Amino acid sequence: MHSIRQANLTDLQQITQWTIALQQHEDSGELVLHEHFQLNIQRWLENEFANPNSLFLVAQNIDKPVGFILASSTINDNGLLKLQLKGIIQLLWVDPAYRHQQHARNLVNQVIACFQEIGIEYAECTYTANNQMAHQFWSSMGFAPCAISARKLFSATN
Repeated sequence: MHSIRQANLTDLQQITQWTIALQQHEDSGELVLHEHFQLNIQRWLENEFANPNSLFLVAQNIDKPVGFILASSTINDNGLLKLQLKGIIQLLWVDPAYRHQQHARNLVNQVIACFQEIGIEYAECTYTANNQMAHQFWSSMGFAPCAISARKLFSATN
């Protein structure tokens, strides 16, 4: 049986490991990670857990956690857009053994429902250019690329 529940701090260790797995999956290797990368990820996730504008959901297969999503809301109060609230899907990960079982789709649909419930009319997500699996998934969910981020390294050492 598949289910979704709100994450809690007892999930932090697993979510940290999944976040690291996502970074490794998308890493091109051109930027060197900080020596305390794992600790910094955990601290960042702890801060996100404390952020009232963030939402962590965990997908479960029977009683086993198999993936998660981190989403947040922000205010676009720059006076340029009529839609002042924006949803952001920051992280999405499903364990490879449980992919293609609708867990990711269910997580995203649940987050979209939460966004709509509080009046958010659009959401954005980011993924690396080389992550074809993410591109296909997000396209199937109705997300379309709208911006491009480019990088130039200035030296061989970073």
